[in-house]
Amino acid sequence: MQTPILGQAYVARSVNAADNRMINLFPEAIPEGGQTNGFLNRAPGLRLLATLGTGPIRGLWTHQSNGSEAYVVSGSNVYKIDTSYNATLLGTVTGTGPVSIADSGIQIFFACNPDAYVYTNATNVFAKITDPNFAGAQTVCYIDGYFAFNQPNTHYLDNQYI
Repeated sequence: MQTPILGQAYVARSVNAADNRMINLFPEAIPEGGQTNGFLNRAPGLRLLATLGTGPIRGLWTHQSNGSEAYVVSGSNVYKIDTSYNATLLGTVTGTGPVSIADSGIQIFFACNPDAYVYTNATNVFAKITDPNFAGAQTVCYIDGYFAFNQPNTHYLDNQYI
């Protein structure tokens, strides 16, 4: 089956029918009788609400039981964002790669490979896990009352904390 590619990279009189930037576009069919089967229509996307840190954005999370808060890791800074898009700096994390985030409804776990941090919403405390038995965390999820995370550079899972 042949599938036509819509939205060739050229300039036309209608920006909706031809757009060189293939970002925030969705396909729309043209009724029979047109020269093509369809085109890529513009979708404006999201509007800028806040600028946090210098970036890059390494992780983003919406609180499980309190959907009115979001948490962003921008560069090495961790921010808490409220419904008015005001950002509060919670602390800093290590590393430069992606940050995996999960929450229990009470605490939020930030896995920064290898270091990890926990934020407790009720006490507003953000702290690095410093237990000498903690082997590190690359990714994290919350399941059945535990944070489950894999140790960096292994296939081992752990579920000790919280």
